[in-house]
Amino acid sequence: MMPYPGLQNPEVMKLVANGGRLGSPPACPPAIYRVMADCWNPTPEDRPNFHSLLNRILEVTRVSTKLIK
Repeated sequence: MMPYPGLQNPEVMKLVANGGRLGSPPACPPAIYRVMADCWNPTPEDRPNFHSLLNRILEVTRVSTKLIK
């Protein structure tokens, strides 16, 4: 399955260049989608680094685990 169904590559390139992004996947926790969206920041310096990503994902995992128990 393609991430942008119904669109040809040039259309996807134009959409993304104009700030268009995928919506949240089904059952994706909002906190994880926020991490994903931050990785798509058009300014590379404003994207999270790997250390920050790891910390954020670990925090989301801790919170999710506490909610399940």
